[in-house]
Amino acid sequence: MRHISILFTVSLTACTLVGGAPAKLGAPGPVSGSEPAPAPGVGSKYTAATEVPRNLKSPQHSLEIMQEGLEKLEKKLESGTLNNPEDIHSLRISWLTYFGAMERGGEPRCEACKRNPEYARMKAATADINNRFAALEKAVAKCTYGYRMSNGDLLPMTLDWSEEEWKDIVEKAMPPAYMQKERCWTDDKAGKAGKPNGWAY
Repeated sequence: MRHISILFTVSLTACTLVGGAPAKLGAPGPVSGSEPAPAPGVGSKYTAATEVPRNLKSPQHSLEIMQEGLEKLEKKLESGTLNNPEDIHSLRISWLTYFGAMERGGEPRCEACKRNPEYARMKAATADINNRFAALEKAVAKCTYGYRMSNGDLLPMTLDWSEEEWKDIVEKAMPPAYMQKERCWTDDKAGKAGKPNGWAY
């Protein structure tokens, strides 16, 4: 009797294993590629923040100073209280600091920084900043800022120049006896020699 009981138990266990096998091993699973792709998450529409290199902190600061300063000067012009060209000239110092740093890719020099998104953002803002300066200078100082060349051309400063082009322009610009070549010129093309007092500053 004991043999029959053991045999029955072993047979029952074997049937359970064999009978359960199809349910566990033979059940159809998900077909590869048939499941819908998950919906894009909330963060998918954003790009990762990029660290601003230390070299770009100086031109970044100069740009902020110019933006704040120009807003104040433009309000003074609207109210009729901007009468002294030197108020504009003092802010142009920040422009020169900014322009030189941007030509070098930062401060200290950093050619790789020119590929940083922050450099691209600042460069895109540069033309507008210079145009705002120019509007104030025409209204108050009656002058045009840039480099006067010997043939009378007046070149506004632009970051479209390479640093080598900029240096070449500075070397050839008027007046020849002065170290400072970027000026706000009051004379027109007829005054191409860059005569003394041919500029507001």
